[in-house]
Amino acid sequence: MSRRRGRVPALSLDDLDTWLAGQPDIAQRNWTVTSIDGFCAALLAGPERIETEAWLRVIFGPSLPTTPMGLGAVQAADSITTRSAAG
Repeated sequence: MSRRRGRVPALSLDDLDTWLAGQPDIAQRNWTVTSIDGFCAALLAGPERIETEAWLRVIFGPSLPTTPMGLGAVQAADSITTRSAAG
């Protein structure tokens, strides 16, 4: 199986928690892996689908991260919904 070019691998949940804690804007709003997990569960349980980019901006702010580590954080956060939807 080949990997798609240009895609940054998602951070592990532990690495995501560490990365979130190191981002002043995000940490100030108290986002952790646990809070993102609950937020994603609420998104999945809600009556309407929310576009991924819209809810990612609630966590990461108006501009999504663009560094490789930041993109890995976005991928990890997005994968939480996949995990929650499957569970």
